[in-house]
Amino acid sequence: MFSSPSDNLKPLERTLRVAVGSLLVAAAFNPAIAAPWMALLAIYPLITATIAWDPVYSLLDQLKLHMPARTRMALHAHR
Repeated sequence: MFSSPSDNLKPLERTLRVAVGSLLVAAAFNPAIAAPWMALLAIYPLITATIAWDPVYSLLDQLKLHMPARTRMALHAHR
């Protein structure tokens, strides 16, 4: 798959989202493990992995741009 400037998910994270989404779908088919509505929780990670874009990450990046520079530097120092 190609990468575009709007992609905000790394390949490893996309792979993990597909794995988690697949596990949630598989668990939903076994009532002993989880309820059938659990498959609905799989929609978000599967769609975001497919399109390589997460709207929550995009929103957090926009909020980070409006932070004072001192706060942004403090956030990067803790990583």
